Amino acid sequence: DKEGAESASSCAPCPTGAWCAAGRSFPCEQGFFNALPNQGDPDACKRCPVRSTTAVVPPGAAVGSSSAGDCVCQEGYYAIPTTSNATTSMIRCETCTASMNCTAAGTTLEGLRLRSGQWRLSEAAATTYRCAEQHCQLLGKGITHTTERSGIDGLGCREGHRGPLCATCAEGWASGLEGVCEVCVDETLSDPHARVTRSIGVMAGVGVAVLVILAIAVPWYWFKAKQRRGRALGSNAKVEKKPPKKGVKALWKRAKAAAETVRAAAAVKAKIVWSMLQMLSLLGLCFGVQWPPSYEKVVEEAREVVNLNVVNLVTIGCFRRWSYHDTLVLRTVAPTVAVALLTIVARLLLCRRSSSSAGGPAAATAQMFLDLREVLLFLCYPLVTATVFQAFISRTFECSTDGADCDVADTFVAADLAIEFDSDAHFYARIYAGFMVAVWPFGVPLYMVIRFWRNRRGLAALAVAEGRHEWKTQLSRTTTSERIDLPSLEELASPSSKSPSAAGPDKTGRATGRRCSTVRHASLENAKENAYSL
Repeated sequence: DKEGAESASSCAPCPTGAWCAAGRSFPCEQGFFNALPNQGDPDACKRCPVRSTTAVVPPGAAVGSSSAGDCVCQEGYYAIPTTSNATTSMIRCETCTASMNCTAAGTTLEGLRLRSGQWRLSEAAATTYRCAEQHCQLLGKGITHTTERSGIDGLGCREGHRGPLCATCAEGWASGLEGVCEVCVDETLSDPHARVTRSIGVMAGVGVAVLVILAIAVPWYWFKAKQRRGRALGSNAKVEKKPPKKGVKALWKRAKAAAETVRAAAAVKAKIVWSMLQMLSLLGLCFGVQWPPSYEKVVEEAREVVNLNVVNLVTIGCFRRWSYHDTLVLRTVAPTVAVALLTIVARLLLCRRSSSSAGGPAAATAQMFLDLREVLLFLCYPLVTATVFQAFISRTFECSTDGADCDVADTFVAADLAIEFDSDAHFYARIYAGFMVAVWPFGVPLYMVIRFWRNRRGLAALAVAEGRHEWKTQLSRTTTSERIDLPSLEELASPSSKSPSAAGPDKTGRATGRRCSTVRHASLENAKENAYSL
């Protein structure tokens, strides 16, 4: 019940976390701190940074918060450490984004919990990146949808996943058909036949499909060649009109004609759609576009089909780490070798035809190989071009909020986040890709331009043939029986030919050239074949 001190020895220094007056100490209130002793002014208690506070001071406590470290961010914010001077460490409270979980006060940048489907490169980075939920989601009972997830060592990733965005598989794991890493069991590692069975089955299925296509294509080309030779030999002979067939054969003939019409009309449109899907599936990767999750899943499924990713059907990760560098070599060397082989075989068959009088089957087979070459170029050109240019596309992740140097790599190959962009292996890969840029993205269009230029007479004749077919179609819609004289295909295709308007009348007053009518007019198919023969 005494007030005041009776002697100097009874005096004590004013503690930190409070200020003193008249021999009494007053603790700093909640949200304030005092780090200096012997303070006799209420202003000695400094306010915590904006959006931060301290623990509640219990009633009757002698002191409150005594350091800036007692200040923590409020709910909905996370703390970033800053240094205001040489001795006092302060924090800066930033607003949590939708990818973070800051429901409790005192959240810090280092211990930041991320929601499912989010990832960051390091504990010093505040920028988060969206990753596939099947990669960035822990499984098991009692596990919440938020966790600490950062770095390339798999912290917070699904079991078996690691690397940037948890997109790569750990040692002893391999990517399955659904894109999720599956464990390579001991039986698989010790006995490769246990895992290779499915791989062999897939590759065998692809081989059987190719053989079936060849078994259908070769006889069909020989049959078409026989028809062309028959029309060529009998083009000047008088064709006897036969009564139309009836029954099943006639129905089958009409069905084949209808199917051919549909194929001719849909072939070009199908090629346009196929090319559009190929380029659309690669836009996100080439330009860093983050599609909505549902749309990205659809694009990913389309990418596997239109880009002919057969390797993804084979679980090869248990035996060898398959990287973008392997894909680059496979997608450039395989089509290049295939195109070269098809060209060489076709040329050999054409040489055999020129040295033999009976070169019909050889010519048909050569034409088949040339057509396969064009189909291969059409299917592989967008895929190979995109794969080659992906060698020069990188993706950089934020490593720290203050721009300090990072102790881990922060730039990776966009096509394979397991590869560091500045690594020695990728340096040589970029050199190889630069060579392939000259072969495919620039070489193939140059090759097509040269082909078009060398076959310009045939293209001109083909344009004339299509124009004659259009004239026939227009004339067939009229009721007149007037006959119209048109120049022959050979005359229009020859360099010395004259245009129809330049042809002068003869003695009978009729225009020179070959006479065509709405009743007797060469079909478009025959005209095209004559144009191709040039």
